[in-house]
Amino acid sequence: PVERRWWWGALTGKLLMGGYAPLPALAVYALGKRFLSPLAGLAAAAIYISSPWVVHVSVTGLNEAVLGFYLLTAVYALLITPRSVRSVIVAGFLAGAAASCKYTGVVFVVLPVAILAFVIFAGIPRWNASKGISCAAALLVIAAMSCGLWYGKNWILTGNPTYPLLFSI
Repeated sequence: PVERRWWWGALTGKLLMGGYAPLPALAVYALGKRFLSPLAGLAAAAIYISSPWVVHVSVTGLNEAVLGFYLLTAVYALLITPRSVRSVIVAGFLAGAAASCKYTGVVFVVLPVAILAFVIFAGIPRWNASKGISCAAALLVIAAMSCGLWYGKNWILTGNPTYPLLFSI
C-alpha cells in the first residue's frame, strides 16, 4: 500500500546526503595533492573523513557535507584554472547548487566564492577592479540560475521563495 511507503523518500534523501561524505574528502585530497603534495592531500582527506563531526552529519543525513563539497569544488574550480571564464561558470554553478541545498549556502558559499572570483580576476600584478566586478557579477548570475529552479518551485508552491526559512513574511 502507498500509505506505508510515504517515508521512503526521506530515507532515500538521507542515504544520498550520507553518501556525500567521501566527496569532500576527495576534494580535500585533490586540493592538497595539487597545491602541496600527494601525502599532504592524503593526510588532509584522512583527517577530514575521520572527524566525528563528519561521521555524525553523514549518519544523521544532514546536508552540511553536501554544502562543504560544493564550497570546496567551487573554490577548486577558481584556483585550478585562474582567470578562465570556464572556471567562473563552473564555480557559479557549484555555488548555486550549494544555495539550493541549504539556504545558508547563499551567505557561506555564494558570497565568498564571488569575492574570491573578484580578487582572482581583478588580479595581481595589475589591478583591474572592473574586470573583477564583472566576473563576480557573472558568477552571481550563474549561481542564481543554478539555484533558481529550487527557489522558483518554493515560490510557486508556497508563495515564499525561501520557505520555510522566512515563512512568517
